[in-house]
Amino acid sequence: MGIGTTELQFLLYSKNNFGEFKKVLTLGRQQIGIENFEIKKLLNKDCKYKIYDYCEELLKDQFGATEVHSIDFSDYEGCTFQHDIGEEINLDFKYDTIIDFGTTEHIFNVGQAFKNIHKTLNVGGRVLHSNPANSFNGHGFHQFSHELYFSLYSKKNGYINTKVFLNDFSNKHKGYWFEINISKSGKRVEYCCKESVGNLVHTIKNNEIDSLIVHQILYDQVWVKNSKSINKNKKSNIWQIIKKNIKKIPFFFIITFLKKKYYEKFIAGIKHFDKHPQIKKTLINNLIYK
Repeated sequence: MGIGTTELQFLLYSKNNFGEFKKVLTLGRQQIGIENFEIKKLLNKDCKYKIYDYCEELLKDQFGATEVHSIDFSDYEGCTFQHDIGEEINLDFKYDTIIDFGTTEHIFNVGQAFKNIHKTLNVGGRVLHSNPANSFNGHGFHQFSHELYFSLYSKKNGYINTKVFLNDFSNKHKGYWFEINISKSGKRVEYCCKESVGNLVHTIKNNEIDSLIVHQILYDQVWVKNSKSINKNKKSNIWQIIKKNIKKIPFFFIITFLKKKYYEKFIAGIKHFDKHPQIKKTLINNLIYK
């Protein structure tokens, strides 16, 4: 749980694009994880914050936080509220900004944690996540797909401007984030990679919805269109044509076709997320300072 270079950049992205943070709740008390000279460089000003300081003064001085509270299972770091975030939470007030930088992946009952975030956030407020996506096995209980965030922070659940960026923590793509763009059809954006990548998620609560409805986007589209039987028939027809004509096609062309269509799609394409047509590589500075 903490604010490293990536997270400080993401805080700047949020403030510069969506305004001051006002009343803040952090999941886990957040420590600063970078040295003072790095903070000065990112903020472009002199400052007193140093590594291992807690984040309250930083958020108040630089991000317009009026109050900063924290909640955690244990009070060993001096959190404001001691409570299991994986159990239902009933606080007396709500917040304008909720920050989850490396907490929810450590919570067993993570679905309830997301319900607590939704319940505790003011309309007009924002949520910021920095959580593992791939190649962080052993770090926590969970690694999260972008599908979860797009399905959770959807218009039907009262959210707008939901953004998911991939950050490469191995620094192979230093200086860049990769914005995932979900198609309206619900078609999956699947990728894989060797690098350790994380999700940076930003969303705005636009309406108060009592009960969250979270289904994967693709299935929502399938159910609405009632297209299961149609898809099944299409697949059957395709395979009938292939079986009927398979002996007529030279073996060489079969291999060439399969390699081009499927090997590149499911091996090379997924392994290299930076080449996916629905994942846009963007300079971090352009996102922060545009």
